[in-house]
Amino acid sequence: MEKLRILPKRKVQPLSRHQICGDTPYRWYVDQILHSSTRHGDSAPGKCIFRRGRCFPIPGEFTLTAALMEPLSVAIHVARQADIAAHKNVVIFGAGPVGLLIAAVSKAWCAKQIITIDIQKFRLEFAKNYASTGTFFPEKRKGDESNIDYAKRIGKQIKEEFKLGEGAECVIDATGAEVCILTGLFVCAKGATFVQAGARSIATRKFLTRQEWGQTC
Repeated sequence: MEKLRILPKRKVQPLSRHQICGDTPYRWYVDQILHSSTRHGDSAPGKCIFRRGRCFPIPGEFTLTAALMEPLSVAIHVARQADIAAHKNVVIFGAGPVGLLIAAVSKAWCAKQIITIDIQKFRLEFAKNYASTGTFFPEKRKGDESNIDYAKRIGKQIKEEFKLGEGAECVIDATGAEVCILTGLFVCAKGATFVQAGARSIATRKFLTRQEWGQTC
């Protein structure tokens, strides 16, 4: 096997949904990378090994910020899926690179309110100075409080603090954490759009049951 060595600055070229990475289906390949990081809290790993043929040199006159073009394209796509517009309130779970870029796109598209939720205060401070009109730091759950009950309680607090009434028109989860997904659903207004942008861990439930969802009304 060829020894690993430091290569020049390169950016990762994302594959299309129908492309194949060697003999392995694309979705399986990506899932393995993302799921291998679940022990780090449902976030993508900081370092991955990619096939040389999937990486392309960045011209010398560019800095590594050129690599932000791919996550920016993700943010624009998510914003389009969420149907963000000037008269709408936007709630974003996660103040990581993708969450921050979604907030920036929302600001450029003149969203009414851009509310960012995260469990790290320094990220929220950056988001506030960067693009968000408001931030929310959720309190810890109480004792043996279930994910559903905790999500319902935090969702209610978010709606009350930012005067969202029945909820926000656009809610985006950029974390992949189950409790964030559930809280996002409880923040949605009737007829709102919820976009799941974060990587989902294997253990995350796909849907609320009809009974649980009925309890929110």
